[in-house]
Amino acid sequence: MQKEETAGIDQNADQLKACVSEATQHFITSLASLTEKLLLEMDDALTVDDVLPADVQIPKEKLSTLIRRNRAGRPLDGAEFKPLTEGSSRVWSGITVIDPTDPKPQGEAGIHITASVTTCKTTLGHVSAVDARDSAYSKFLQDVELELSNIQEETKRNHFEAQRWKEWWIQSVHNIKGLYM
Repeated sequence: MQKEETAGIDQNADQLKACVSEATQHFITSLASLTEKLLLEMDDALTVDDVLPADVQIPKEKLSTLIRRNRAGRPLDGAEFKPLTEGSSRVWSGITVIDPTDPKPQGEAGIHITASVTTCKTTLGHVSAVDARDSAYSKFLQDVELELSNIQEETKRNHFEAQRWKEWWIQSVHNIKGLYM
């Protein structure tokens, strides 16, 4: 009976870990799919740069700054306007997936990468979407690690309680036998 209880505790822990693993795979697949759709939708969105060329006024420099640049052999016209993001196409990498329920992922077999996404342009929206995806993935991995440690702690606690009950039962049987002998 005690062996069955111990096996049941271990089986329950394995089922919980399998459930966490399945939920993790589902979340990652959904996150990658959503991000891909979002990036492709942003490609179709019209931006100001698509309609009007950038009209940048170069700020005037102080005379002392210009003299220092001249002496250093650098150009006097100052820094060119550089947009916050490049407007050209870009390949956005997929999510590197390591199954947190696998105790020791074996090299390449334990790790895979979701599909990368190629967009026609790069905007702040694209960058923000990928940053939000990466942030959500990191937070989710922390939550998964916490859940796995909770499962492990609950399993240890259940084994301890089963062992304590077994010892109490043996002691009770011994005490009862002592009364009748």
